Amino acid sequence: MRTTLRKAREAIADKPTAEDTRALLGKASRAIDIMVTKGVVHKNTAGRYKSRLARSYRRKLPSSPKPEPAPAEKPDPGKTDL
Repeated sequence: MRTTLRKAREAIADKPTAEDTRALLGKASRAIDIMVTKGVVHKNTAGRYKSRLARSYRRKLPSSPKPEPAPAEKPDPGKTDL
């Protein structure tokens, strides 16, 4: 498990947008889950490991620009809704 986590961390640091990095994240996540089922790692610890990996991966991705919100329509003062 430690080797799998190390490889995933190194892949994130080197090339976070590559497809093999996503594959290594999935492999690391599965390895962590297997260690939980075998009782090697507590489930909360496993969740923390997986969360930290995913967070570091998301932080390394190039951020996409967020779309501007549409301006809200101002009510016409001459109209009434009666």
